[in-house]
This record gives sequence, structure tokens and C-alpha cells, in this order.
Amino acid sequence: MSLLVLSHFHKDFPVNHNSSWLFPSFAGDKLSFKATDATEEIKDFRHYYVDVNDEQFYRAMGQQSTEYKLLKSSMELPDYVGCLTYRRYFLLNDQVPQEKIAKPATQEIANQFGTEKEKILIEELFKSYDVITNKNVTFNCSIEQQYLTYELPEYWFLFKDGITKLYPEYESDMSWFTENNSMHAETNYIMKREYFIKYATEFFQILKYVYDNCSKVYPVQDGRCSEINPWRYPGFLGERFLPFFVHANKLKTKQFPLVILL
Repeated sequence: MSLLVLSHFHKDFPVNHNSSWLFPSFAGDKLSFKATDATEEIKDFRHYYVDVNDEQFYRAMGQQSTEYKLLKSSMELPDYVGCLTYRRYFLLNDQVPQEKIAKPATQEIANQFGTEKEKILIEELFKSYDVITNKNVTFNCSIEQQYLTYELPEYWFLFKDGITKLYPEYESDMSWFTENNSMHAETNYIMKREYFIKYATEFFQILKYVYDNCSKVYPVQDGRCSEINPWRYPGFLGERFLPFFVHANKLKTKQFPLVILL
């Protein structure tokens, strides 16, 4: 089984430099260590961000830069593909009841992730599952309401509109957003290559729809929402699209706790 997982970084942080399958990635300013460069590919979206500088653009795209790099490399991808957000890993070998735990950000701890032992476990899991992701979190309201509590509504409703206009086969599943209050958040996953290509292709087409129809591609905090950085909506929408995609395509998932290095 061939496996590739990229972990998106925006600045230097401890990482396992000896892994055969888990690698750091970035877009924009280079890291001090060897990492996959997603800068050129994500520039396909630069024309939407004409009013901001390069640093603001790369920060707005966030992990989507790494996902887009993988999608653009789809003809060369291995059998299984994944993406992790900054400082987050799956706790594959030690089960805990929490959805997420913290560990100190030391080199010793970072070296515990991306090991050959983990790769062997992942290989076994994919004999029975389509997707590996993190444990669900449960809100005291629907997924839609939880988003709207903090974020600007314009981007949410364009996101939903884009799903149904571009992929009408998902129409019957749209109630998932309003009737469900549990999802695996933070966009961490490993999945079979064909599912990744479908997921990423659909998400970036939906994101283009949002860009093409929104009033402002790079909104700033102006009191209309409580989110400090409302320009982060591409990542927030992607965070909701992944579990929706898994649900709508009836993919079989195996969930693990997340570890965040602090």
C-alpha cells in the first residue's frame, strides 16, 4: 500500500523529519526545514484576492493550499492520501475517551507521529474502512446554527447554494446541516485516492462558486460576526464539507482522537 499524508504548516514547528509517509507542507514563506511547497498551485486562486498582499492570501487559503497541491498532483498520488491541519495528529496507538488531547511540542513527541508502526496500522484499517478521521464533536445546536453563531452568513448560504447547484445529487442530503449536531471537525483525514480526488474537486468548485458570487472575497472584522478573522471562511467551510461529503457518499469511517502539540 502506498501512502502520503501532508501536514500544513505556516511557520516552523517540531515535525518528524524521518517519516516515509508523513511530510510537512507550506505555501508562501518557506520553512527552515525541507517541506512540500504548495505555493505555485494555490496561485490559481490569487486573482480572487486582488485587494490583499501575498501573505494575507496564503493565510486566508490555509490548509486548502496543501489540499489543492495534492489535487493538482492527482495523477501521481499514491493509493491513500491525507491531510492534517497545523500541529494536529491522529492518536492511532493509544485510545483515550477525549476527542482531543494536548501534548508538549517537543521534537521527541513529534517523532511519535509518522512512524512505520502507524503506517502498518493504517494499512490494516483500510481493509475495512474508506476514511480515517478524528472523533466527532457534538454541538448544542445544528451544524448550520453553530456556524452562523460565529461566522458571516453570506458565505455559508453561498456554500450551500453552490453544493446544490453544482452537485444536485446531494440535494436530498442537505438536511444534514440543519438536523445534525455532530461532526468530525478540523479537516484531518486519510482516504482512498479516488475519494480524495472526488472530495477535493467538489470542494474547490464550490469554493469558486462562493468567490464568484460573494460581495467581498476577503472580509475583515467589522462587528457583523464574532469571528476575529472572518477571512478564514475557506477553511471553516471546508471543515463542514468534509464530514458532509463522507455522509452523503456513505463512506465507512474509522475515528481516532486528535493530538494537538502545544
